[in-house]
Amino acid sequence: MQGLKTTALNLSHHKIADTPSMLLKQLDLEKIGDGVYQRQCDRVWWGQGSLLGGYVQSLMLAAMTQELQDESKPALTLHTQFLRPVTDETIRIDVTVERAGRKLSNLRASLYCGDRLAVVATGLFGQQAIHHDFCDIEMPNLPKLDNDETAHLPNVGLDAHNHFDFYPRIGNFERGIGQAHVAGWLQPSWQQSVNNELLALVADLWVPAAFHYWPSDVGVVGLDSYVQFRANPYQLANSHCPLFLSLSTKQASNGYVDEDGLIWDSSGELLCQYRQMRLVLDM
Repeated sequence: MQGLKTTALNLSHHKIADTPSMLLKQLDLEKIGDGVYQRQCDRVWWGQGSLLGGYVQSLMLAAMTQELQDESKPALTLHTQFLRPVTDETIRIDVTVERAGRKLSNLRASLYCGDRLAVVATGLFGQQAIHHDFCDIEMPNLPKLDNDETAHLPNVGLDAHNHFDFYPRIGNFERGIGQAHVAGWLQPSWQQSVNNELLALVADLWVPAAFHYWPSDVGVVGLDSYVQFRANPYQLANSHCPLFLSLSTKQASNGYVDEDGLIWDSSGELLCQYRQMRLVLDM
C-alpha cells in the first residue's frame, strides 16, 4: 500500500452497482474433480497488482467448506500463507480432508495461479456447544453509526475498498500521525448477511495500523494470516452489519510487522480474532 488520502463519501452513496449476492457470486467455485475447484478470477476484489489477500482467504475457506460438506462443523480457524500474488486469471484450489472425526475435521488447501503454487491454507472445522463459556473482551465504548455520518474511503489504490464504507473511531487514514492502534465501523455497500467468508475477507481490509508510524513511501505485503472464528452458527445468523474492527501493531522489526485484530457485530458480539505478519517494503 502506498500514500493515504481521506475521501469523504455520503452514507447513502453506493459506489458501484453491487447486488445482494455479490460476495457469494465472487466465491462461486466449479468442482472439476475430487477435491479440485477452479474459478476465473476478475478484478472485483483487486488490491495493488493482485487480488486482495482477504478475498483469497475467503476463497480458500469456501473451497474447504464445499469439500467438507458438513453443516454441523463450521469453520473454527483458518491459517493462510501467501507464497506469491494471485492475479485475475483462472485459479485452481486443491483440497484435502486430512481427518474427518466425529467432532472435528482438518482440511488443507493449495491454490494454484497460472499453474504456480501461490497460496496454502489449513482449516479446522468443528461442532460447537456451550461449555464453560466466557468472554473477557468487550467492544470499545465508542460512538455508533449515525444515519447522517459521512464515510471515509482510504485512497490507497485498492479497488476492493470501493465496496465498503469506512467510519474511523480511533486513528484515521493519515500517514505518519498517531499510534499503531486503529478502530472503526465498516459497512458493505451491498446487502450482506454476516458469515465466516465475510469475516475472512474483512480480516485483511482495513488500512494497517502501522501506517501511522510510517511515511507514504513504506508499504507492506501479507505473508501469513491466522483467523479464529469465535461465533457459532446461531450467533452468525443473528449478527448484522456494520462490523466494528479494532487493529493494533506491537512491533515492526527485521523487515516484518505484526498486526492483531478483533471484529464485532453491531450488537457487540465478538465474531473473530486474527493475527497477521507482513513484509515491510520501500515503495
